[in-house]
Amino acid sequence: MVDVKLSLPTLPPDFLELCYHPCEKLDVKELEIQNGCAFPFATGSPYLATVLSAQQLTCGEDVKKVVDVCLDIQGSGIDFQPGDTIGVIPENSKDEVEKVMKHLKITERADTIVTVLVKPGTVKKNACVPPHIPVKTTLRHILQTCLDIRAVPKKARPYSVASSPLQKSRGCSELHFVYTLVKFPASKHDGSGARYGACTGWLDSLTRIIQTAASPDDSVTEELRKLSLQDKLTELKVPVYLRKSTGFRLPKDSSVPVILIGPGTGVAPFIGFLQHRQAEWQKSSDLVFGEIWLFYGCRYEDKDFLYRSELNKYIEDGILNRLFLSFSRDKRKEKMPRYVQDNIKLYGREFVNQVFEKNSTVYICGDAKNMGMDILNAIVSVIQNERGIEEQNARLIVSELQNQGRYLQDIWI
Repeated sequence: MVDVKLSLPTLPPDFLELCYHPCEKLDVKELEIQNGCAFPFATGSPYLATVLSAQQLTCGEDVKKVVDVCLDIQGSGIDFQPGDTIGVIPENSKDEVEKVMKHLKITERADTIVTVLVKPGTVKKNACVPPHIPVKTTLRHILQTCLDIRAVPKKARPYSVASSPLQKSRGCSELHFVYTLVKFPASKHDGSGARYGACTGWLDSLTRIIQTAASPDDSVTEELRKLSLQDKLTELKVPVYLRKSTGFRLPKDSSVPVILIGPGTGVAPFIGFLQHRQAEWQKSSDLVFGEIWLFYGCRYEDKDFLYRSELNKYIEDGILNRLFLSFSRDKRKEKMPRYVQDNIKLYGREFVNQVFEKNSTVYICGDAKNMGMDILNAIVSVIQNERGIEEQNARLIVSELQNQGRYLQDIWI
């Protein structure tokens, strides 16, 4: 054990108790997700979607594992648009649940039916059974699906939709999203090995059996493998729900130009944007479409360039008009851009002209801690330089763009 002083909060008074029913039977799979409770920002009830495919988008060392997951949402009532987000409701790691039960010495009764009751005589004010826990269930079910056994409970995990509802390549309603596998270093003290994010670890464990490489060396072998796994697909289910829109959507007027800025997995919603524009163009050639620019960056061109073939095809088809790329870890010629913000500065005059002369709407997707601020500073800088104004005035211009709905962000902490 590590000699570290911990400051722990005082335990609340006991207020719940369990009543075991060893003779009763219950199929916990039939229980409602989280006992039917509403989820943060949800537009409707969760839906148990079947996983149709899981494609790994990265390869090699020094890059994180990124996977595109395709869900069948036919009949779900989920009416999404590109730019929307979904909540994913994960389960806790089975190994971690087993360790918790062993520590609490409840393994032998883990699958016995129990009723969760308020303890008579408790001094806790307004005591009640938490609404997300079924009154009658099992301890394994509670620990597996109803509680965050690692930390203080957080909101449901949101993911950007990476597809358009107009694209139906498999003949059904599909929804794509992307996750990056979060990995924590192995503990030196308990020998437990590497640990993974609660949600991404569960998703990766669930889909690993059907995961395919972005560019398999033997396409015939890969197709045969997919056919052999068809029966497994019906067993792979992910509980999801649509979250309320924040307005991060394409302009209603298709003639409005857009500038998309999304390094790494921030490109995910923009794949949906491009799919949508392509489908609209195929549906009606009479529509007028504004230009689409995309600023994208990652570490390596050959390791973690997400949706590389798709983006190149959009360029070939004229759906995507300009693609500005930056690779931070590849060897670069002198003055070549390293990050997305470097490309914005490099093409500052064209960027400013696109925004203010052609009235483009700017979309930014990525992490708020670093990327969001770096992109903002780069945009302020090019406005300042091209307009010959003070930084404060340039920031006021960006604020005005935000007020007009022409500077939209989907960023996470």
